[in-house]
Parts: sequence; structure tokens; C-alpha cells
Amino acid sequence: MMMGSGSERDNVVSSLVFIHESIFKAMVLLKRNTGKRTYVTPRHYLDFIKQYSSIWREKRDELEEGRNHLTAGLKKLKETQEQVSKMKVELNAFEIELKKERSQC
Repeated sequence: MMMGSGSERDNVVSSLVFIHESIFKAMVLLKRNTGKRTYVTPRHYLDFIKQYSSIWREKRDELEEGRNHLTAGLKKLKETQEQVSKMKVELNAFEIELKKERSQC
């Protein structure tokens, strides 16, 4: 999993630590309330990180796809704006020509 800025990475690491600590607290509460012991092994934690990475990659790809879609739309709008500007110039030229022809009639 590749991260962007250092602060982004720090935020993710802080979130993972918080989740890990929360799970530990939940296991203590479960033992106290039900008497059942549960264990979270390093394998569970690694699976969690792998799943998190997978979801993060998927969401990043969705955002990139959306950004590309918006970029393409903006490009098309700029092209259309340029075409409209050219057409306005042509229209002004045709209006001048039309006025000349009307005045000659």
C-alpha cells in the first residue's frame, strides 16, 4: 500500500493503533460480561491490515476514475467554449455582411 504525504500515513497509522486498542478493550469487556475469552492473534491483525489496504486501493481507484471523468468533462467544456467563441466571431462577420446586403437592396 503506497501512501501519499507523511501526515496521511500518520493518520492511517494512528487509526490502525486506535482500532487495535479498541479491539483489546472490547475483548476485556466481553470477558468481564460473559466470562468468555477471545484472542486476536497477529494473523488477525495482519488480515485486517490487508483488507484495509485492499479497500483503500479500491477507493483510491474509484476517486482517480472520477477525477479522470471530471477532467475529461472539463476538457470538453473548454473545447466547446472555444468553438462557441469562434462561432460568435463568424456570426458577427455574417451579420455585418448581411447588413451590407440588406442596405444594397
